[in-house]
Amino acid sequence: MEEDTIMTNTNETVKKPLNTKLITIIAAVIALILIIAGGVWGSVVKRAQAVEACTKANTAYNAAYTGYEKAVKNASSVLESVPADQVADAKTRESLETLAKTSVKKTPAAACDINLLSAWTATTSTIDQQAQTLTATSGKLDKAVKAVQESQKTKQLNDAKSAAQAKLYEANQLYQSSDGKVADNQTRDQLKTALDSLTNTLNDTKASVEGVNTALSALQQTVDGVNASVQAKTDADNAAAAAAAAAQAQQQTAQAQAQRSQARSSQRSTQRAQTQQRSTNRSSSGSQRSQQAAPRANTPAPSGNSGSSSSGNEDWRKAWETQPPSPCEATHNCNLAVG
Repeated sequence: MEEDTIMTNTNETVKKPLNTKLITIIAAVIALILIIAGGVWGSVVKRAQAVEACTKANTAYNAAYTGYEKAVKNASSVLESVPADQVADAKTRESLETLAKTSVKKTPAAACDINLLSAWTATTSTIDQQAQTLTATSGKLDKAVKAVQESQKTKQLNDAKSAAQAKLYEANQLYQSSDGKVADNQTRDQLKTALDSLTNTLNDTKASVEGVNTALSALQQTVDGVNASVQAKTDADNAAAAAAAAAQAQQQTAQAQAQRSQARSSQRSTQRAQTQQRSTNRSSSGSQRSQQAAPRANTPAPSGNSGSSSSGNEDWRKAWETQPPSPCEATHNCNLAVG
């Protein structure tokens, strides 16, 4: 048994036994107080942690749902802007359409009014799982959107290459057929350069729609240049041919006029000769008739009519000389029968 030392007025030291029962009670009370205080403090800390976790879970869920809504909106926009015939693989668009139709309703926020007792059992596992599901769905939507966009680019590249191949064939035909038919042969050299450039672009495994279209546009410009040069030469040739034809026509007209003039001159000469011949024929015929008519003229005319007979013969001769030539006289084929 422990003893305390007590000082007395007589300066004598007296040893007194301690009350151990009281000490035990006091210690137990203090321990209990400490336990209670520790439990309360632990509950307070736990509640604070639970409230913080609940708040963070709600924030994460809201962010996940906002991301999901954005992904759905983006998917709907892509589906609207990219028709089924504008993708190389139709299955990519079908997958995106299926995902976009799957609607997820927003879950109410978790209750974060946690007390000291419920703090020890509070959990955010449900809302955390929902947030994870939304995030995964958004990721699937984004991946499907990217697949559709890539398929669209593939289709656009294939279409651009097809158009370029058709133009390449057409331009090659023009290059071959335009040899010697252009006003400026430099246009054909430019066309050949553009043909080689487009061919190299089409053979490039990393070719893009922009690259193909740029090379195709350059080729089209050179094709237009060659066509314009061909047309210029054609126009020049036609103009030269027209000028030559006009000169030839003018020459032929001049020759025809000369021939007509010569013919008219010859005709006038012939007419003069025919007139002279008719005059000669008439003079000869008149002389013969005069000679044949002379004896009859010496025959005594009836009394009182001699003047009248002489006048009649003179009138007859004038009438004969002034009459137009007969057809046989015109052809100098007359056999005159006199008497």
